Amino acid sequence: MPQMIHNMRMVACCALLAGPAAACSEPAPASASASAASPATASARPAENAIVTTQQEIPRLTMDNISRYYQALTNIFLVAKAHSEVGPALSIDASESDAQNIAKINAIPAAVDALHRAGMTPAQYLAITGTLAGSMIGSEASTPLPAGVVGDNMRFVKQHHAEIEALQKRAFAQVPHGSIQ
Repeated sequence: MPQMIHNMRMVACCALLAGPAAACSEPAPASASASAASPATASARPAENAIVTTQQEIPRLTMDNISRYYQALTNIFLVAKAHSEVGPALSIDASESDAQNIAKINAIPAAVDALHRAGMTPAQYLAITGTLAGSMIGSEASTPLPAGVVGDNMRFVKQHHAEIEALQKRAFAQVPHGSIQ
């Protein structure tokens, strides 16, 4: 698991950090479920509420939304090669709100398109980035995991370690050598 945590930290350096969305406090229950669209074939513009997107709610991790997340990362890595403006859109100031971070991404059509092709919106990408990073780091804690969505996500990450690590490896294989340190 330490390599997976290291990889997630690398993702956090190049992707969005979801400040309050990654906090380990119990959220309101998720009212929406993830779309069943395949990451490679999602062509319709995803609904904003397909994954919980507010700062007060933490999405429940599933292999579907994690697969779409890593497909989104792969798409972003590939788009960033041709569109230098994508990198700055994903450079988030922690003092900004989720709405400001989402607006930054929405201002770059190539970034939005990369996310949509994976079946995600900028808000969903922001929420999953923070939730997955927090869940990976939290799952390494030596204390008992909390109840509720936060603990469920940490347990999910532990149970699906190999599958998540394989998705990471596939996504990072698309990154130009030396792009992420």
